Amino acid sequence: MPAFFTSLTPMKLVDFDYEAFFTHIEETVGGLSFFSKWKKFWINFFQEQDQQILDFIKEHPGSNPIMERLKRPNVPSRFNYESFVYEYITPGGSFYLHFDVEKIKVVQHQYLHKVTIPIEDIPIGNIYIDPTTPIVENKLTDQRLPYLTKIYGSDKPFICVDGNHRIQSKIKNSEVQNIKAYIFSDDHWDFMFFLKCDVYFMALTKELQSMAFLLNQKGTEQDILEVTQMYLQQASNS
Repeated sequence: MPAFFTSLTPMKLVDFDYEAFFTHIEETVGGLSFFSKWKKFWINFFQEQDQQILDFIKEHPGSNPIMERLKRPNVPSRFNYESFVYEYITPGGSFYLHFDVEKIKVVQHQYLHKVTIPIEDIPIGNIYIDPTTPIVENKLTDQRLPYLTKIYGSDKPFICVDGNHRIQSKIKNSEVQNIKAYIFSDDHWDFMFFLKCDVYFMALTKELQSMAFLLNQKGTEQDILEVTQMYLQQASNS
């Protein structure tokens, strides 16, 4: 089961039906000879992550990763630790992705010599913008670039992780068609999320897209197998 928390709410497990999730996937890739083994690999992995979440809840009752970071020395009082939660809706239920916006900002500002983050013009129609974001007029003159990340298996290929106010203001006050933004990809996932289970869920969605593409291109089973985490982890351990 995935987790859910916000800046102000404790972390909890959320009901998620893995069988329903993979039954839906079976319609696309169920004909592969390794499907059952692959499905078991992923379910076992997420169940291990569930236990880690339960361990955290037991060790830090009423808390969450953000609250624990705010307990560290030298954190300014009333510091607003910014995060972003995206609800990825599936046939098995909602899987919540928790983006560590403060850490993303640190990486973007301080470690550009180590981490390459491209800037691209992205059509507005390709971006998921938080619909609950209010219009803030003074954001129209804010020249900071938004942060987008690629998302797989969703209606829109990008999520706005930071900068929703800026984008909403530009949409309201101009006929903007494209948004210039930093684009974070799978190369950056390790520092973008609070939880490892979120990183691996993103990896699973990308993997599913690659598998479906190879099936459509008449790729061999070996070709398809080699894009899976199951194969890659076995290969790295051999």
